[in-house]
Amino acid sequence: SKSRVFVVPAFASLLKTCEPHSPGDQDCRSTSARVPTNFTTLKRCLIQKECHIFDRRNMDGHGTTNYKSWVLQTHDELRDISCFKSNRYEPYMVLPMTPMTPMFEEAFHGYGKNKIQHVVHLRYIGFEFSVISHAFVIHFPHLKSASRLTWESKRHTDRQNRAKSSQEMDIVYREFLETLRANNGTMKTRLCRHDLNRTHGSPH
Repeated sequence: SKSRVFVVPAFASLLKTCEPHSPGDQDCRSTSARVPTNFTTLKRCLIQKECHIFDRRNMDGHGTTNYKSWVLQTHDELRDISCFKSNRYEPYMVLPMTPMTPMFEEAFHGYGKNKIQHVVHLRYIGFEFSVISHAFVIHFPHLKSASRLTWESKRHTDRQNRAKSSQEMDIVYREFLETLRANNGTMKTRLCRHDLNRTHGSPH
């Protein structure tokens, strides 16, 4: 379908961080060889507690994927997402390259709502979401990027600037939602009924 999003479940490896092209590069090759490459090795990794759901403490971010249902899907099954548990859902996705597929909004920068706004945009213009089976992405342990280190430094040393940046993205997000509502009315995939009262950042 030209208006369907394929959600790819995401996991993270608990293997130690390594640095490519360093004197310890052999450790990277060893670590890479232990990263799951199929459904069977992923299950083994989870059982051995060397892997876990990506960003596992952020249920708003990935809870809608419903990992318990995912492990029970048949090999070629697409499981439709009928409603969202949170408006802050930000899964990894595969999208069709069509004229109606939106790009990321460049007004969002740094850390804050860039992935969330993309998902909300897709919902407002009528895209439907399905979780694919027996396929996944996995976060490989790596060193923090320069931009991440800069963000963390500001986070710990300059609370005023951090709050200002967060507020700026919140304002941009509210303006973005107002534009979506004005141009599209209501979204295709709504919040699950029992989650209507608990969610925040809600684009009603």
